Amino acid sequence: MYGARRWGKSDRSAGRLRVRRAGLVVLLLFFGTAAAALALARVYRLGVTQTLVAVLVGGGAPAGLYVAWATYRESQAGSGDLSLAEIADQFAAAVGMQWETEARIRPPERSLSHAGLLGGG
Repeated sequence: MYGARRWGKSDRSAGRLRVRRAGLVVLLLFFGTAAAALALARVYRLGVTQTLVAVLVGGGAPAGLYVAWATYRESQAGSGDLSLAEIADQFAAAVGMQWETEARIRPPERSLSHAGLLGGG
């Protein structure tokens, strides 16, 4: 293909680096906030159930928010500056290719007018 871009070694290594960095940040957020939750549970002498809730919520919420933000940021990085018309054209081309593929795969069926369902036949 003429317009296709091949992924080189630097593209793959940059992608791996971003994934590792995001994973490291998630782990640091989870364990850091979980440690803080455990420290607060010890200071306030919470029971096992309350400590478990504090660790899960305290550790999981910031990590989950960071994963959502990193995913959004990554999706926006490759989107480019497409206008609404260009996006609609790409969508129409994809739908047209899908229809053509299904038309080749499916056997021809009787049309609605031949079946007498539209009246007139």
